[in-house]
Amino acid sequence: MLNINPINFTRNFNFNSKKNNNTNFNAVLLKPLECDTVSFTGARNLNHGLLEAFDNKKICEEISQNAKVAESNLRKAMNKNFADLATSKQNPNGIIEPIQVRTKSPRSIREKATSKFEEAIVNHNEKNFINLNKAEDIKRILQDIVGARIIVNQSDTAKNAAIIDRLIQMVEQDELKIQEIEIIMLPEEEGIEPYFDDMDLERLLTAVNMRRKTPIEIKRTPSTSGYSAVHIDVDLSDENMISKNAGYKGEIQIIGHDVAYFKDLEDYCYKVKQNKDIKSGHSAYKPFIDHLNKYFENPDKGDEYKEAFEEYTYKAYLLQRKKDPTQSGYNKTHLPSLRECQMDNLLPKDLDFNHLAKIKSNCDRLYEIANRNSIPERDLVSLKLHSDFMNDYLKEYDSKTEKQIRYHLDQLYDLNRGQSVLA
Repeated sequence: MLNINPINFTRNFNFNSKKNNNTNFNAVLLKPLECDTVSFTGARNLNHGLLEAFDNKKICEEISQNAKVAESNLRKAMNKNFADLATSKQNPNGIIEPIQVRTKSPRSIREKATSKFEEAIVNHNEKNFINLNKAEDIKRILQDIVGARIIVNQSDTAKNAAIIDRLIQMVEQDELKIQEIEIIMLPEEEGIEPYFDDMDLERLLTAVNMRRKTPIEIKRTPSTSGYSAVHIDVDLSDENMISKNAGYKGEIQIIGHDVAYFKDLEDYCYKVKQNKDIKSGHSAYKPFIDHLNKYFENPDKGDEYKEAFEEYTYKAYLLQRKKDPTQSGYNKTHLPSLRECQMDNLLPKDLDFNHLAKIKSNCDRLYEIANRNSIPERDLVSLKLHSDFMNDYLKEYDSKTEKQIRYHLDQLYDLNRGQSVLA
C-alpha cells in the first residue's frame, strides 16, 4: 500500500467502448537508460512494413557503434562533475543516484528513424525529410542516440539547486554544449512539487546563452501522461573527433527516484502498445508482450482497455511523485495499484502495475540468463514448460542455470494463469 493521503485526480477521462478503432493512444513516456529510450514526441504505431523496406541495418549498427566515443566523453564529464553528489556507501545521503549513460541499440535507432521518416511524410515536413540509408541524416534527426539520466532522490528544490550549479559549471568549462532545455510539466492543480526552482533554471539558461550566438528559451511542455521531468538536449560533437564519431546529439534527462523506478516498467508497456520491440525483439519478453496484448488486442474491449490504461498510467505517475521516502512504511518496490488509483472497476487485475512488474522481472532474469550463458534465442523460444524437450535441453547447462531457468519459467506460468509462456 502507498503510505500517502488520498488525492483527487483533476484530469477527466471519457471511456466509450464503442469509439472508432483508430483511437490515437497518446501516452507520453521516457525510456530506461540501461538500454534504450522511448520517444517523447508521439504515439504513432511502428510501421513494420516501412521499417523492413529500408535495408539500413548495417548503417544503424555503425551509428550505434560509432556513438561509443561520444557516450564515453559524456560519461566521463558527467561522472567528473556529479560523482560527489551521488548516493554511495561513503555518501548515503547523496541527492542523486549514480549517473546512468547509454547509447541506443541499432534496432532502436532503426525504429525511431523510421518513425521520424513517416512522421515527416504524413505532416509534409520537408525540414525533417531524411534518407534512411544515410548515417548523417539519421544522426541529424535523432536527438537522443546518446543519453544520460540524473535521478534525484527528492523533490527538494533547495538541495537540487546543486545539480543546476554543476550543469552551469560544465557549460562554463565548455564540457557541455546545451541546445535546448525542456520542462515536462504537470498542471499546477495537481499539487506536485517541481524538481527545480524557476530561478535556478533561469540561472542555467543565462549561462547557456552567454555561450551561444542564438539565444534559446526554456521550453515548457504540458504532460499528458502524468510523467514529469527536465530534458536537456546537448551537442556531443568535438573538433578532435574523426568524422564517423562526430555529429552526435544527446539528451540528459532529470527525473525523480520513484518516477524512474515506475517508468522502467511503463516504458515496456508503451513499446507493446506501439508495436515496438523490447530488447531488440528478444524472445525472453514474449510472455510480457503476450500478456498485455491479450487485453489491448481484445476485439471487443481493446480500445476501452487502452484508454483506461492511459488514465491508470497518469494517476500512477502522480502517486509516485507524491511518495515520501522519509515516511513510515515507505516501500520503494510497491507501485500504484488499480485500487489505489481508483481504476479497479475499469481494468482487470492482471493489468495492475505490481502484477506486470512481476512478469517483467522474470522476463528480465530470463534475458540475463540467456545472455550470460550464450543460450541461442531460437532455443529459448522453443522452451516449453515441463516438456521433454526442455528436460533434455537444460542438461547441456550447469545445474544452477537449469534451476534458474525453470524457476523463472514456472513463475511466468503462474503469473499468466497457467498458460504456456514460451510456446
